[in-house]
Amino acid sequence: GGSRPSGHQVLHTVSIGEFIRDVRKARKISQQELANRTGVSRTTIARFESGTRKPFFVTAVRLARALDFSLDDLAKVVKLN
Repeated sequence: GGSRPSGHQVLHTVSIGEFIRDVRKARKISQQELANRTGVSRTTIARFESGTRKPFFVTAVRLARALDFSLDDLAKVVKLN
């Protein structure tokens, strides 16, 4: 078997919304609780998770703090389109 090139081990396989949803569920936090913690509406959280909206940077930081993940974690796993 061949070895993969170094630096290319990371797979960008989930959307930002899927990442937020998966982490939120793993932390056992409701959409409403996450909305309360981040200062946006529950509808906005739902739109992030469904992919109809993407969070701006400040909101992404608030989500990261509320769900205890790093923006580095996010950058490593999400596809940007």
